[in-house]
Amino acid sequence: MAGYDDTDRSETIKDEAALWVARLRGGDCTLEDERDFRAWLTADASHAAAFEAMQTTWEAAAALPRDPVRLGYKPPHRPVRRELLWGIGATAVTGVAFASWQAAAAKVYETRIGEQKHITLSDGSLMFLDTDSRAAFSQQDGLRQLRLDRGRAGLRVAPEKKRLFRVEAGRQIVITDHSRLDISENGQTSSVVLIEGQARVEVSRPQGPQTHNLRSGERLRVSETAVHLDRPNLVALQAWQHGQVVFENDTLKQAAAALNRYSDTKLVVEDPMVASWKISGVFSVGDNFAFAKAVSKVLPVDTIQTSGHILMIQDRKRSNLG
Repeated sequence: MAGYDDTDRSETIKDEAALWVARLRGGDCTLEDERDFRAWLTADASHAAAFEAMQTTWEAAAALPRDPVRLGYKPPHRPVRRELLWGIGATAVTGVAFASWQAAAAKVYETRIGEQKHITLSDGSLMFLDTDSRAAFSQQDGLRQLRLDRGRAGLRVAPEKKRLFRVEAGRQIVITDHSRLDISENGQTSSVVLIEGQARVEVSRPQGPQTHNLRSGERLRVSETAVHLDRPNLVALQAWQHGQVVFENDTLKQAAAALNRYSDTKLVVEDPMVASWKISGVFSVGDNFAFAKAVSKVLPVDTIQTSGHILMIQDRKRSNLG
């Protein structure tokens, strides 16, 4: 075409990459958007390089704001640090490099405290890695494998007819060909939630292996001593993907443990009575000072701030204990 050269093409690709960064960062990104993005990414080797450059520019240009936490308040922004890794680089989508991915050792992904990452795995599956988490992914001719060493991950498995997807988390091994999963592992208990799709879970038990066929909406939690199947509130369960946590009549001890994963400033609840008090509401993660302040308005709790800690104690005047 007259007047169209490599410079024009390069600028067009940059514009397309910028649009994809903006769309994938939006809160209304759909499954169809994700499929279209993967198709665009693999259509040309230059697309991944342009996307990676554009996402780097985007991250450098704008820091994400932090919002105050209010009891029952749903903030419009996400307070935790996030990185977009949808494009892993130009080599990840070329045919030659794709083969090298299969032969190479597992690719390891990690997040720091207060950090979350969107990741596109080399098979096209999408993973959202929560704070203080570590996962490793590898693939071979007949199998794709993800191991969650610690933390939490939301996973959207790309459908493939010839290769299953295997997820290892603690004592659980999940086998699926296409699904959405929420998986967690804290060293004591592992949890697998099937958001949609189909999955088989193999559980390692002292008395022998067990097999569970999960249905959409079901959660399987496994510890050293017990296996528990239930149907959790999926809206509350997935709130972490929006920088929030939902407490539904949880104890302050449970709430502190959940929020401490996102902050270097730890909530400390040493008094057994205070630890047993219940709290409900929607809170932003990453700001434990704001959480403690909000709790002190609805419960007889006072706070003492020290280096790296927020001690939550009884306010005896309000609790009529002194």
